[in-house]
Formats: sequence, structure tokens, C-alpha cells
Amino acid sequence: AARFAGWLRDQGIRAGDVVAIHTGQRIETAVAHLASHRIGAVAATISQLYGADVVRHVLTDSGAKLLVTQDSVWAPLRTVRAACPALAHVVIVGDADAGEIRFDDALAASSGPAPYARTRAKDPALLVYTSGSTGLPKGVTHGHSIFHANKTSLGLFFNLELWEEGLVFWTPADWAWIGGLVDVVYPAWMHGHPVVASQH
Repeated sequence: AARFAGWLRDQGIRAGDVVAIHTGQRIETAVAHLASHRIGAVAATISQLYGADVVRHVLTDSGAKLLVTQDSVWAPLRTVRAACPALAHVVIVGDADAGEIRFDDALAASSGPAPYARTRAKDPALLVYTSGSTGLPKGVTHGHSIFHANKTSLGLFFNLELWEEGLVFWTPADWAWIGGLVDVVYPAWMHGHPVVASQH
């Protein structure tokens, strides 16, 4: 995550810029989120269940400057890039086309770990889009405080078991949703527990 944050910095991504993440339950998703937070960028989640119209909407509505996606899900959506003028970079987990860069190549090309940005609790950190059940998905911005503010209620939800040792977490929820990312993945990490990723 530190090296990918360095590569994001090398590409001109700065605090407040939006990094869209369109990957499933996999290590690259975790790395992209942590790298974005490290430099103060805003991580925007895009569910792989979205179709082309919704992906285009999220990319343009968020003003994403960089997209991290997977070759298998991006292949039928590549045409939306032309309608996203702010989108300067597309990073592909897997095989990349011309004008794109492979995730592994980005890591290899990093100039080194990026330093931590100085952020405040209310600075934007996470931009989560709704499922779109009542029209196009709406973006909901969360500050850095969301990760710590949820600890108490999530501890109660998990019957305070988050503090026990030897736990392993998994969720069937897409990491693009609050229920998967903020309610399971981040609390597990914050308490030093491993998270099992299973991409369908």
C-alpha cells in the first residue's frame, strides 16, 4: 500500500483527488484503499454489479482522476472512458490495453513509499455510492472519522469479540458496500485480524 501510494503520488494524485476502486474481494482492493487514505485521496467504491451507464455516471459524478479495476470486468466497459474527461489513469489488475497500466507494473514503477498525509477527522476519505434502487446511485462522502467512529457500535454488534485473539473475518458482502468494507474489513484490520477474500 505504501508503494502504491508512492506511485499514485508519482502520477500527480494529491489529497482530495478521487481514486475510483472497481475491484472485488482481493488484495489489490485493500491496497488501493489504504494507499488512497495514506496520501489523503478519496477512495470511491464502484460495485462490479453496476452496468456501463452506472459506471460512467459514478466516474463522471465523482470526478475520479484514477480508476483501479480488473481486466475481466473492465473489458466490456472500456468505451465509458471516453465520456470521463477527468479520468487520467486506468490501472488494471490483469491484462491491460494501450493507455492503461497493469497494477503490478504500477507497483514496480513506484518511486517508493509515500509519506502519510496530514488529514483531519472531517477531511473526505471514502465516497460510497448507493445501490441505485431509486434512480442513479448517489455518492455519500465520509470523513476519515468514519473508521474510528464506528468502532464502538461495531464492537457491540460483534459482541465485543473484536478484542479477542485468533479471529478470522470474512463477509459475503461486496467490498464496494459499507456492509462489507466499513463494517467488516476495516474493523478486522484495526484490531489486527486477518480477512479472507473470496472473489466470485
